[in-house]
Amino acid sequence: MVAPRIVQANTKAAQLRVMLADAGLDKVTVTLDAREIASGARNGIIVISPPDLTFETFTSTEATYELSVIAGPADNLLHAWETLDSIIEALRVGKLDMTTARGDMFAPTGSAPLPGYTINLNPDTLIDD
Repeated sequence: MVAPRIVQANTKAAQLRVMLADAGLDKVTVTLDAREIASGARNGIIVISPPDLTFETFTSTEATYELSVIAGPADNLLHAWETLDSIIEALRVGKLDMTTARGDMFAPTGSAPLPGYTINLNPDTLIDD
């Protein structure tokens, strides 16, 4: 059985890929696997993290997803910021249901810190049948 939150995260990933492709950013990696950060950062990468869960009732679960948007290279922060800005703008124009985007620095294992954003999405509610 595939977990409903994995299905939901993969659906979000597909939606993000469409938004990025519509903006001409089809080289941006969208993944659920943070191990891809080092290889995907040059063109930009969005990592979808497991959601925070709120159990509203016995049959209703609220899932709040967080995205890490990261770009490199670490030795050219101007290029990285331009990539980040393009990605954020594509998500905004694509009407991604974002609540906040907090600037951050990410330090992949064995790599220099890379600039990015932590984006919080509005919660999704899953209701048992």
